Amino acid sequence: MPTRLLLVAVVAAISGGAAAIERSPAGGRIDRLLRDLQSRDGSVVERAAKELERVAQEGLAAGEAERLLRAAPGSFAKRKLEAQSTPADLVRAAARRPAKALVPVVAEVFPRLPSVAQTEALQLLMAVEDRSGAETLVRLVGDLRAAGKPIPELRTAVLRKSMRHADVYFPALLDVATDANRFDVYATFLSALEAGALDPQRVARESRRVLAAWAPVRDAARAAQARGGAEWTWQEDYQEVRETAGLLLDVLGYFPTRPVRIELHDALAMRDPKLRCFAAASLLRVGERVAPAAMEEIAAGPEQRNVLYGLLERLDKASLFPSRWRTQEAFAESEMVVWLVYPTELGRPPHEIELMRVISEDLGSSRGGVHDWYLFRFRTREPHWAAKNGWMAGIAGPFRRSDAPSPTAHGDTFSQFEKWDSKTPDEHVRAVREQVEKAWKKRAER
Repeated sequence: MPTRLLLVAVVAAISGGAAAIERSPAGGRIDRLLRDLQSRDGSVVERAAKELERVAQEGLAAGEAERLLRAAPGSFAKRKLEAQSTPADLVRAAARRPAKALVPVVAEVFPRLPSVAQTEALQLLMAVEDRSGAETLVRLVGDLRAAGKPIPELRTAVLRKSMRHADVYFPALLDVATDANRFDVYATFLSALEAGALDPQRVARESRRVLAAWAPVRDAARAAQARGGAEWTWQEDYQEVRETAGLLLDVLGYFPTRPVRIELHDALAMRDPKLRCFAAASLLRVGERVAPAAMEEIAAGPEQRNVLYGLLERLDKASLFPSRWRTQEAFAESEMVVWLVYPTELGRPPHEIELMRVISEDLGSSRGGVHDWYLFRFRTREPHWAAKNGWMAGIAGPFRRSDAPSPTAHGDTFSQFEKWDSKTPDEHVRAVREQVEKAWKKRAER
């Protein structure tokens, strides 16, 4: 071999060997990070925490994730921010490589982890594709429950995406669906029911348990609705109750028993139109009739109008949706209001909303043809923070003309809460067109 080629080969071998050592469990990078994370110097700890995150993102070598897990129960200095936890960071980093081989390691260290790190460990088990991950998670939380110990937070979004091993998780997780975990567990249970991922006969046996979970939420909802005035729906202490109540009413629709039917009929008589919406859909699911007048009252409210239509479509009962509200304008209004209700926006529906202009554009056959954007103005009353702005501009859409009437918007619904009088309608239209064009360009670049 020529000298020059020999030198290149030697350098390559040395470089490759160095990289392998650096990435191997015995190579030292994990040990160095762990040593720095135990430092008494806060700045050293924070640098090591950032480095740990970077290393995990780039990819851990075989054995490194296990090393992090085994180190997690150790003693570490207090972090700069109260919400930060080194044990949780270590488990989270290991979870970047959710291999089956880590399942027994998680089981071994789990009892010695602080609660926040236990949450990350359960996330790791949910991400493991092998059935052993689900079985170990159920066993670990079951052991905590049997010992009377607190159940760590269960973040089950990853399960709702895949519904992998749903038969292992349910009905077992319903045992720990209390307090902070109620919503996550039942949201996952609902996803499994909707996907048909559970044995119907096995599910049917859980009706009493679901009714028991519903009872305290129902009582809390009734207590809130007993308040006077028109603003009780948007009081902060009712929002969590409202979301959980809507979820459980949706779940009850999969249990066609007489006690469930009674509860659903009672819920249909509640004052909150959003809860009435879910009660109506679940009554139809269990084979009951819902009066047209009740459907009319529910659909009249823009916050739940599109939700009701979507629920009826899933039940193949869209024909029951009131024709008065089955228009593109009504669907666009609902889209706008639902966007405004988000806590990061108005946090409630506007007190008044008016359609001012429909903006149409033919985007070509490759992009779905003619689309319509609905330009609204809306306002709130005191003491809401936005009342000082008076009428404000917002847009809903775009809606594909060929699908009309349809509740499906295609991603441009927004408001900058600009005062309506700050621009003419044409200027609002131009601003909207510019915003829309930017949005389409961004999509095209992806």
